[in-house]
Order: sequence, then C-alpha cells, then structure tokens
Amino acid sequence: SAENLGAPPVRDWVDPGLALCYVLHCADISNPARPFALAHRWGEKITEEFYKQGDKERELGIRVLAFYDRRLAKPGTVAANQGNFIDFVCTPTFEALTTMLPAAAGLMLYHLRLNREKYKAIADQAEAERRSGGGR
Repeated sequence: SAENLGAPPVRDWVDPGLALCYVLHCADISNPARPFALAHRWGEKITEEFYKQGDKERELGIRVLAFYDRRLAKPGTVAANQGNFIDFVCTPTFEALTTMLPAAAGLMLYHLRLNREKYKAIADQAEAERRSGGGR
C-alpha cells in the first residue's frame, strides 16, 4: 500500500483535485471490480481494443507489444491478463481507496477477490487443456 511506501494515506491528501483525480482513475480501472459476468465482458472488450491497436501497429511497421498481439494469444490469455491487472493495478489502487471511501472500496475489493479466483480457474483450465493436447 501507499502507506507502506511512506506516502500519506489518501484520506490525508490536502489537494482535493488530486483526490478527485484518484477517484476518477479508480472509476477508469473499475471494470474488474464488478460482478463477474460484467467484468468478464468488459475484459474481452478491452482485450479486443488492445488487439486492434496491435493490428494497427503491425500495419504501420511498429513493433507490437506481446500484450497487444492477437497472434500470441492462447486460450486463457484474457483470463491471465485480467488476473495480472487485478493483482498489480486494481487491488493496490482500491486498497488505498479504502482510506477515503471504505464501503465502496470494500465492495470493489470483494469483487476483485472473487473475479481473481474465477480468472485463475479459467487460466488454469486452459493451461491444463493445452498440456493435455486439447488447446492450441
């Protein structure tokens, strides 16, 4: 958390503009913190947006990052990417938000935990199928 890094808790920020920007950032990355059916749909949409960007970059002769390259995608890729996004971006962000909006952040963290478990199960199943020859 930010407090562990020596940063003041969000509730102690004196600049209301900074606090509002933080809340807006939380809203921007909040899709994985929704009920799974909705979070999963949005995860697929953002992945397609990334792949289209990668397609365009390839068309322009720009090096395509792996995350944006549909050619590298395998079954379970979206689930693995969403799980990593939850672990490394969403969870720390919403943990910090608990100091300012504990009820809202608590609900988001609840969904993040549930969705992380579901994404892990999907990614693990895809990996097991790949290893057994059932996936590509």
